[in-house]
Amino acid sequence: MSLVGILSLPALVFAQKGNVQEYRGKRIFGRDDSRARLEQQLLDEARSKVVEQEVGIRVQTTEQNVQGEYLSRGSGTGTPTRALWVEDFISLSKQESSGRIIQEDEQRFTESGSGESRILELYYRARVARDAGKRDPGFRVSFVLNQDSYREGDTLRMTAQSERAGWLYVFNVGRDGHFTLIWPNTYDRDNTLLSGRQRNLPSADHRYAFVAEINQATELMPSDNSKPSSTSTSMESQTDLIFALFYLGERPLIESEMIKQGKEYTLSEFNRLLLEIDLSDRREEAVAYTTTRRR
Repeated sequence: MSLVGILSLPALVFAQKGNVQEYRGKRIFGRDDSRARLEQQLLDEARSKVVEQEVGIRVQTTEQNVQGEYLSRGSGTGTPTRALWVEDFISLSKQESSGRIIQEDEQRFTESGSGESRILELYYRARVARDAGKRDPGFRVSFVLNQDSYREGDTLRMTAQSERAGWLYVFNVGRDGHFTLIWPNTYDRDNTLLSGRQRNLPSADHRYAFVAEINQATELMPSDNSKPSSTSTSMESQTDLIFALFYLGERPLIESEMIKQGKEYTLSEFNRLLLEIDLSDRREEAVAYTTTRRR
């Protein structure tokens, strides 16, 4: 993707006491089960359930490692389709819990039965506090493209929305694995998001456009002496990724005066940037799109 400009332009609130929640659970011994393993399973379940009981939502924290595949669909000369894999990963997370255990008051295990009918029961009591600030389950985001496929030279339009006020950074991930910051940019430096307000990129009053384009592919082709050599080929289509980073914070990640046109990050540099942001302070959306060459 290229960015074309028509006109150049220069505290966290926490209840300390918490509420007491109780949970009772049980496990049936399997043939190969150990008591230690069943106790750990019951404790994990109890800790999740008491938080769920307090905040009234399902507690879920997931980490997904995404390996992006950007495909060349053939060069039109009878060569087979080649795939370029991104070797690193993007760390995506969703954290829906808005409560935490601040004190475990009691955990009591009771074993009953014998032989293959043994049962392990747990009584668990803990104090749970609501986290009314950063880890808000209302931090929901949406990021969509106006299409999922384009012809070369078409313009891309995007829509972003967050239920929490914050900042938005949009990157185009190319076939070389580099993250190019496309918004904010030198034409539009204000990347603030208001709570619940939809924002269109680019907005109607900014004179620039995001243009779909196909880059030349570099493929390894055998030479006469059977050693690989680098050859530039022409692709008929190309798949890229748009990565939107929603960020909560008192200050932006990049100050507006430091924004440079087309700033690039390698995958490792981008992951280091993400790891500096607490999971509860960010949300990520990744959207793939395909560009096809005009005939």
